[in-house]
Amino acid sequence: MIEQQYSITVPASAEHLWQTMLDEDNYRKWIRGFSPNSCYIGKWAEGETMYFLDPAMGGTRALIEKFDPYREIRVRHIAVVDPSRNEDTESDMARKWCGTTEHYEFVEDGEGATTLTVHMHVDPEFESMLRDGWHKSLQLLRELF
Repeated sequence: MIEQQYSITVPASAEHLWQTMLDEDNYRKWIRGFSPNSCYIGKWAEGETMYFLDPAMGGTRALIEKFDPYREIRVRHIAVVDPSRNEDTESDMARKWCGTTEHYEFVEDGEGATTLTVHMHVDPEFESMLRDGWHKSLQLLRELF
């Protein structure tokens, strides 16, 4: 696995950024940098299982390992899913994806802005796709402010 890091700063409190980012409707607006119909299904809470997917293409099932409001979220991907949510952990692609982690950190600067940093540990095969997706998606998130 390799580590990747992406960040943006927005003119908002960590609480406002957090709420905007995780709101279901807003999530669909900013995450479309990965896929036009990206969404999540599940509950943002520690120990919960989430599905991150494009309903027409499938996606992943993940576990929320840490959920510390307005500070951080840690997610571990545990399966690849098809559009019917059949899970795959055995194929070559699934073995490379399972274990991928995302860590979101929210840091306020004390002057009305917050920096969101996304740390990822991922198989090198997905480096380019994630770099392009995060670049687009974080710009779309910034536009919500």
